[in-house]
Amino acid sequence: MSDLARTSAALMTKWFGSKASVKMAQDEVMTNNFEIFAKGKQGKVLVWSRMTRNHKILAEADPKAQEILKAAIFDMIAGKEIKDLVLPVSEQKEENATVVLSYAETKEKILRENQEAKDKVEADKKAKADRLAAVAAEKKAEEAAAKKAKKDAAAKKTKDAAAAKAKAAKAKKDKEDALKAEELRIKQEQEDRLMAEAQKQLEEEETRRKQEEEEKAKQLAAEEEAAAAAAAREAEAPAAAATTRDVILADNVSPEKGILVKKDVPAGFFAAFMCCANPPQQSKLDDLAGEPGISYVADDAMIGA
Repeated sequence: MSDLARTSAALMTKWFGSKASVKMAQDEVMTNNFEIFAKGKQGKVLVWSRMTRNHKILAEADPKAQEILKAAIFDMIAGKEIKDLVLPVSEQKEENATVVLSYAETKEKILRENQEAKDKVEADKKAKADRLAAVAAEKKAEEAAAKKAKKDAAAKKTKDAAAAKAKAAKAKKDKEDALKAEELRIKQEQEDRLMAEAQKQLEEEETRRKQEEEEKAKQLAAEEEAAAAAAAREAEAPAAAATTRDVILADNVSPEKGILVKKDVPAGFFAAFMCCANPPQQSKLDDLAGEPGISYVADDAMIGA
């Protein structure tokens, strides 16, 4: 608390003596304000304010303003009503000089300020009532919004549940369809593979048949060529005394089976059974050995002339 504030309190104690008690209090935070409240039978009133009425600290104030304050507080001590008090008005600075309003101006200003204060109280009451009404309306709107939100949430929950159920059913159906499609694909692949294998087998058999026919045709051609050559040699050779003879059909077969011969061949048909230089396959010789008059004999067996 500043020294000027203490000086101001001492000044008031000097004015009123035992007729009034002076109490000093300091705000919890620095406000740079200086105010004086007077409390009498009619209640408590703000009679001096540096912040709201532009008063200086009392110890530095104009003596006329000090006298007005002093008279107003004595009036309160005497029981005068607050509305009739004449209080110091705001001090306004003009060219660095302090101007104090007259007593009549001060009274008029105080009455005006009191009326403004009353109007402010009424306005504050109305504003408070309006705020309460607004709060009530807002609360009602919030309750309605909350009720609607709850209803919307329930509807959304029902809708979401239905959508989830439909989605699950669709997923199940899609899975079943996918499984069926996969089964059909596997079955088709198996059928295609079997058809391909069957086609391949047919082609291989056809190729083998053609090869056998080609080999048989080559063998027949070779035999015909050998027969023609033998016939030519036979025509040039002297006639044989014997009318029949044994003819070697194949002499380069396996050692286990020996030589394939044709028994009792007429001399005139010798050439038709001569074997070519490259005999047929062993299986064909075996087939030929089963015909009448044809068989295998040992390599050293005697063959008729």
